[in-house]
Amino acid sequence: SHKYINVYSVFTDKSIWPRGFPLRKIGSRDKIKFGELKREASIIQGLADEDPDVDAIYRLLFKDKVLFDKRKPVLLDAGVYCPINSQNTLWLKDAFIYLYLPISVSFRFTDILRGYIAQRSIWEINKNIAFVSPTVFQKRNFHNLMKDFADEIECYLNIDKVISILDSVSLTGDPQNDIKDIYQELYKNNIVKEIELTALGAWIKDVTAK
Repeated sequence: SHKYINVYSVFTDKSIWPRGFPLRKIGSRDKIKFGELKREASIIQGLADEDPDVDAIYRLLFKDKVLFDKRKPVLLDAGVYCPINSQNTLWLKDAFIYLYLPISVSFRFTDILRGYIAQRSIWEINKNIAFVSPTVFQKRNFHNLMKDFADEIECYLNIDKVISILDSVSLTGDPQNDIKDIYQELYKNNIVKEIELTALGAWIKDVTAK
């Protein structure tokens, strides 16, 4: 019954959230309803122990290592969003076209935007996104956290707008047309720049080439 879910909260009692999760929802205690979904996942996000993918705000506030609980996979129902990133993530063939990384947004936003677009799109082919317990641990290289924070600002400010666009766009289940229509709407609403449409066209041509 909720638009967003913090999947990290299903795998740990710690206060932690994935990069790209709406900041206004961090303190919420939404009750999660569990049930059986007779559907398959086209994208599977594995969590990472020790130093998982979180935003700069979390890293500026908390320094301790995180070890997630082992549990059964969690499949999100259609209409429920959680950010996914580019780490430890399996994409099956029917989702390949959504691997496109937008080039006109910041580095710390690009895979988050891609993930939201992908999960909205695969609902149209009756597929979902799944999250599984950690299969890796991360020893993170040095980051300038204030630079990361600056790079993430457009993500913080635009997530709700992006989700509103994704919810309102009419999709057909044809991946090539759907991804074009999504990026057209994102461009009209100043989320991405015009160059994105050219780059996306080149991507579609390459990824669908026989």
